[in-house]
Amino acid sequence: MLVYLLASTSARPQEQMDSIILSVSPKTVRWADVYKGAGSRLADPYFHVRVFEKDKGTPPWAFRERAPHLVVTPEALAASRTKQHAKIYAYKDVEFRIAYRHWLEDPTVRARTPVCITDILSCLRR
Repeated sequence: MLVYLLASTSARPQEQMDSIILSVSPKTVRWADVYKGAGSRLADPYFHVRVFEKDKGTPPWAFRERAPHLVVTPEALAASRTKQHAKIYAYKDVEFRIAYRHWLEDPTVRARTPVCITDILSCLRR
């Protein structure tokens, strides 16, 4: 389920906190890099994630970015975690930072950006 957010916030840096495995199949791994704002006077209750998908056995550069920026509640992030283990990779986050800054600085973008409140993979299917 997605809800839409209309809020005011100020610019601040994002710090990558974690990478979580979303799903592992015999052929594909899906994971999310999790970011949370730092050093802000205003509290952002959300996590911001970047979602990847990669076929097993392919070179590290052969991946798909499923979402450059997804806004997620703490509950949805917790529901998205799996106990599965898989090899994942770290990629430059330039696209994420651009998308996040756009979300942060433009109230219109924030107003029309859905907030994931269930789990990340379900929200991507919508």
